[in-house]
Amino acid sequence: MADRIPLRETTAMNARRFASGILVVALAAPAAAETDPTTRAAMQEILRAIAFALPRSMDAEAFGRPEERERIHKALAQLASESTSLEQHAAARGAGFQHLGENLSADAREVERRYSAGRTQEAAFLLQRLTENCIACHSRLPSSADSDLGQRLMADMKGVDLSLPERARLETATRQFDAALSSYEELFRSSQMTPAQLDLMGYLADYLTVALRVKGEAPRARATLETLQKREDVPEWLERDLKVWIKTLRAKGPAGGEGTALERARRLLAESDALRDVPADQTGLVHDLLASSLLYRYTEEHPQGGAEVAEAYYLLGVIEARVDRSYWLSNADFYLETSIRMAPRAPFALDAYALLAEHTEEGYTGSAGTYVPPDVQARLDELKTLVSPPDP
Repeated sequence: MADRIPLRETTAMNARRFASGILVVALAAPAAAETDPTTRAAMQEILRAIAFALPRSMDAEAFGRPEERERIHKALAQLASESTSLEQHAAARGAGFQHLGENLSADAREVERRYSAGRTQEAAFLLQRLTENCIACHSRLPSSADSDLGQRLMADMKGVDLSLPERARLETATRQFDAALSSYEELFRSSQMTPAQLDLMGYLADYLTVALRVKGEAPRARATLETLQKREDVPEWLERDLKVWIKTLRAKGPAGGEGTALERARRLLAESDALRDVPADQTGLVHDLLASSLLYRYTEEHPQGGAEVAEAYYLLGVIEARVDRSYWLSNADFYLETSIRMAPRAPFALDAYALLAEHTEEGYTGSAGTYVPPDVQARLDELKTLVSPPDP
């Protein structure tokens, strides 16, 4: 029992909406790696450590085995050390990447700390769950090629018994995007899950994110949805969504038509809103993903900030708040807060704060009621002051 994650720590980790992943920088941002030898070297060291530790974390007995402890601990210590180096290079790549770099360093140290304390199951759990951040990072921007570094990690994972969803998510985390799409398509063709389960578990959204945002393969995504649509066990509500998604993928050429990336994203989101009966409605999912693809590239290309970049972060926050289904992390809070701090008097700032406050409160609400920690409440109060009009 001593090796379990205490309830209060589990709650704090789940509520910490943007916990970072160990693999975030190790396999992300290939452009930065190609131009920065220091970053490239650190990424390779992190990969070596991950390739050794992650497969062993899948086997609780192996991860805690005394004869393996020294080697595993050395790998985790290397992770923590190299993540600090990468943190120092993250700031130059814009707010989003800086956010990931800062949290990477803290979380790498946390995994090492728990393993050093003999809390091996907790360390293994954190190491595996934090790959969700890798997925969030790697599925932001287009990528035409898979990662050679990721291939090495997947090769080391061949002996691990993974389900199709686990395999697809790990392939996404390690930038094996074509393999990830194939794994999802195999899952959709199988009888392992009903179409309703595929949607409710978020696997359809995960697939479309990789197909549209990363690979830009709308025809492939449309063909996959058309095949799924033919299954006899598709419920009525999902059939409606599939029809809209397929129609959208058939109709949209360059996402959003003409104009700047921000203008096109605005139009796509307006169309998405018009399709929704309630905020949780997923009918506008494809519109949202196409819009977010434009917005991620826009913020990546404008690290200097400004009012329009702040609006782009606000719109990303809106999208992530209704698209992301991960219980482990959500980037919506970060995007909304970044938007407010970048342009606190902009017309959208009040809306950004209202959504952030609602999203934060939801994250700290459970069966025992709502409890927002004092430091989180203080940050919300500060942001409220920033967006509030001054007294006459």
